[in-house]
Amino acid sequence: MRPRLSLKGRALKFLSAREHSRSELRLKLMRHAGRDAPHGPATDAVAIDPDCPPDDLPDHGQLQAEAAARVDAVLDELEALRLLSNERFVESLSHRRAERYGSLRLAQELKAHRIDPELARAALSQARDTELERAHALWMRKFGEKAESPEARLRQQRFLASRGFAPAIIGKVLKMGPGDEPDLG
Repeated sequence: MRPRLSLKGRALKFLSAREHSRSELRLKLMRHAGRDAPHGPATDAVAIDPDCPPDDLPDHGQLQAEAAARVDAVLDELEALRLLSNERFVESLSHRRAERYGSLRLAQELKAHRIDPELARAALSQARDTELERAHALWMRKFGEKAESPEARLRQQRFLASRGFAPAIIGKVLKMGPGDEPDLG
């Protein structure tokens, strides 16, 4: 049987696979914090003991608060050691997603990860600068030719919209031909 990883060990394992935002890593660690508590298994034994008065049972809210405090302490330590960084996470997410998604989708993901609005604005500004090129490249990979019918055009529009590209960008891409270079002006 493998020994259980500490919260810090779990965090390092997650971070070794890829960058995580603080909120994402906190959520993952909170799932394990209650089980890794010094009194976790003991509380189970106390709860089963019929001779134990109910007043001696730990309060669930108190256990959650203690677990959250332990997780936050681990995250603070990782940030101090620069092993956890929202700036690196934003850069990594933008790099991984930019080829396939537009700035609207990136904004949605950054918001879901509770990234600082200033940090998100900077990343989205960079993404918007290349959005037309990226949308055209994606359109070329997926379709490669102008739509022949209104139904095909709608399908292409829906595809690009589902990937988070702005309507103005979609309109420009669909007017372009396969050999056209995106006009960034």
